[in-house]
Amino acid sequence: MRDATPPDLDQRLAQRLAQLRLGAGRSLDELAAQTGLSRATLSRFERGESSPSAAQLSRLAIAYGLTASRVLAEVETVPVRHLALARQQQWSDAASGFTRRMVCPPLAGFASELIAAEIGAGGTIDYDEPVQAGQEHHLCLLQGELVMHIDAQAFRLAAGDSLSWRSQGRTGFHNPGAVPARYLLAMTGSATP
Repeated sequence: MRDATPPDLDQRLAQRLAQLRLGAGRSLDELAAQTGLSRATLSRFERGESSPSAAQLSRLAIAYGLTASRVLAEVETVPVRHLALARQQQWSDAASGFTRRMVCPPLAGFASELIAAEIGAGGTIDYDEPVQAGQEHHLCLLQGELVMHIDAQAFRLAAGDSLSWRSQGRTGFHNPGAVPARYLLAMTGSATP
């Protein structure tokens, strides 16, 4: 995996976040109240002066009724049918050590998407609420260790283990190990037109 998000993707993400807010007819103050992010932070995201963390992007996506994967896929400029490894978009959050690569991004008319992800040693990603309640998730841990928190339940996964669930509430991903945790995550929701 590459170490950083390409600058052009950051700029397209900034433009898309601004388009989503304006298209929804929301002010920065309204979006700040809904997401718990400050007005100044939202403004920096939309101007491309900083990039949202994984958790911040998820909160923004939820505010628009989307998944973070779908927001990232929307900044892809070329329609995707066959996507070579070199063209798969990657996004990184240095603060959490989280990197995601869109192996099979969302496509119009399709209900599933597939990401390859990595959480650095000791890294944690928490989502307070599901983007799409009831969405299927199927995770296969390829390397390392992962502790998954789904609502009030905890699951410890080792390399080769899988976990399937429908998102209903809080979800957390924690790598307690000394090496990166690498996994594939398939998500299936409603097909988009």
